[in-house]
Amino acid sequence: MTRILIFLIILTVYINLNAAEILHYNSGDSSEKVKSLPISTSARTASKQVIFSVALSELQIGEILQIINEFQVTEDNNYNVGFSSLAILATSPASISGVPISEANGENITNNMHHHKRIINATYVVGESDIGDRYVNIVGYAYSNNALPGHTLTINQDYGRLSVLRFSP
Repeated sequence: MTRILIFLIILTVYINLNAAEILHYNSGDSSEKVKSLPISTSARTASKQVIFSVALSELQIGEILQIINEFQVTEDNNYNVGFSSLAILATSPASISGVPISEANGENITNNMHHHKRIINATYVVGESDIGDRYVNIVGYAYSNNALPGHTLTINQDYGRLSVLRFSP
């Protein structure tokens, strides 16, 4: 809640000082790109997947991107699963590597939790190397010492979306 309040204060000051143009991009309904993530036996070897992607054309230096993402995963394997995700600025909608917009954050999803809601809220200022057509991708991966081949972590369909606010001076 504090991060959102700070963002709103910064946004108000920015708009008042710069008369910014604001564009909104939304991944839309049922925009999850994968239905599940394979569970690897370690985070280091986990198969990273793009869960959401939004295209941004002709980014310019100094633009501010506010990324808000929410989605839900379900663990049906009866063991704890580590799950990590992050937002990146990438050159393609399928890219799992790029400029980090948010820190990778992870946690264990326990049997008692079963469902887990993930929220990513991050702000990014476009730099010189970021100009041009880019994509905001949400990348996720799952891991557990107990994983067996074929085990997956379910990405619940139509339980979330990716929203990007783009502030141009």
